[in-house]
Amino acid sequence: MVKKIFTLIFLLGFVSCIYSQITEQEIFKKIQKSSEYNKTENRDKALKLLIEAKSDSKKINYKSGLLNCNEGLMTMYVFAHDYKKVIEIAKESEKILISTPDVERLAHVYMNRGIAYLGLGFMNEALEDFKSSIKYNNESKNNDIKHDQLSNVYQNMASYYEIKQKPDSIIYFLKRSIEESKQVNDSSKLYGSSKYDNIIFTNLNIASYYTGVSKPQRLDLAERYFNEVLKYKDTDNFKANSVIFYNNFARFYNEKKDYNKAVEYATIALSKIMKAQSASQKQITYETLYKAYDKLGNKEMKIKYLELYTQLSDSLRSLEKSSINYSNSQIIEEKKKNFKEDQKKTWLMIAVIIMILIIVFGIIWMKHIKKTKARYETIIENFKKNEDIPVLAESADNEEEQTEEKTIDADKNNNVEIPEASIQSILTCLDAFEKTNEFTNANVSLSYLANYANTNTKYLNEVLKNYKGKSFSRYINGLRINYIMKVLYNEPKYREYKITYLAELCGFSSRQVFTTVFKKETGITTSYYINQLKNESFIPDEI
Repeated sequence: MVKKIFTLIFLLGFVSCIYSQITEQEIFKKIQKSSEYNKTENRDKALKLLIEAKSDSKKINYKSGLLNCNEGLMTMYVFAHDYKKVIEIAKESEKILISTPDVERLAHVYMNRGIAYLGLGFMNEALEDFKSSIKYNNESKNNDIKHDQLSNVYQNMASYYEIKQKPDSIIYFLKRSIEESKQVNDSSKLYGSSKYDNIIFTNLNIASYYTGVSKPQRLDLAERYFNEVLKYKDTDNFKANSVIFYNNFARFYNEKKDYNKAVEYATIALSKIMKAQSASQKQITYETLYKAYDKLGNKEMKIKYLELYTQLSDSLRSLEKSSINYSNSQIIEEKKKNFKEDQKKTWLMIAVIIMILIIVFGIIWMKHIKKTKARYETIIENFKKNEDIPVLAESADNEEEQTEEKTIDADKNNNVEIPEASIQSILTCLDAFEKTNEFTNANVSLSYLANYANTNTKYLNEVLKNYKGKSFSRYINGLRINYIMKVLYNEPKYREYKITYLAELCGFSSRQVFTTVFKKETGITTSYYINQLKNESFIPDEI
């Protein structure tokens, strides 16, 4: 047992020593070397070095190295049409980058994944990723990176609209790509060179569009853009896209029916493709050659390139089909997973909101119950002391009362002067009126009460306002509510009567008006008051 422990410790120490020998600098050198291999079109070695560098980065948790490797690998797998791997790597990088401010890398990830989705036919996913790439590129503070990457994204947007068969959008985005590239600073160490690569490539795309896609075909416009490319023929920038250039020029001459020229340029392209090992470009060249030889009547060469074209097309279709099948199921599963996660988050959020609303409503309701209970107890205490219900300080809230109070205010502004003897007489009459319970008569009006008090309506209003603190309507309503509450308090049998009857008993014309005024005057509802009296089985002292 002890030997096993020592062996395990030794192995762990040995592995640790191996890992400790891996440095960030060594990883960086591998990435640089891989880039050099890629430039010389030795992509097998470039790919092998990047995979090693990525593995080393994971071992020492070197995130920057891992992301650099992923960028290189995505570019290479896009070139090789291995879209399954592009999507896998993009998701790995996205998880690392999504919570960081590295918008340039994140934009690059979305662009590459968009290309992969486009290649697999997932149009909506491709468009969303291209839009995300544009969004994050526009957030970049480095203008050279922003313009360079936007140029690339717009090229791919053009490819998207080519599949969607929207000619105007294709040309629009290709031209935007050129404009973005032109804004890159020539002195930029990283992007000054790729600026012209992009300009050449995009001009080729436009020329190719007018040659083989545009309906009607516009060879005159195609030639104009090919001439734009020719301006850079003797530069190093041209060499990066020379295979594509020769292929496009060969196809152009095929369309112009200059088949010898088509063979000449396709043959040059083929000699360069053999070094680059680009299957898609080989496919284009074989197609151009067999069509050109067919028109020239060279049957032997036609059959040769037709067979090569057919074999390569079958091989590419087989690879693409397996990639699509795998990626399709993977994407569907991920969509289901994301949908379930989104559903969980949504339901959790809804549950939290509902809980908050319940708590808030509960607090408000408890305060309301407490306030209502306190108001009820105050009313009962006043009745025990043989006092009227305490007045609530509320503003008039119905049209009739507002009109009355405006009239009173207007009279007050007119400085109505009432003799003191008249005031005392009116108050005495009002006291007598309150004791007679005549206010329960539904026909009681301001004029009626003025006659009762041997005065005019103007004087009566002024006295009510200044000595009772109420308008006529509120004065009468207050008396009626106070009366019916005392009746309910003193005589339990009335608690069993319908509210409509109680309303009529105290002088209200309808149940609705009665309950509204009751709540306004007392702060509690009629039903609450009656139910509380019932629940307490209150038998009051005689008032």
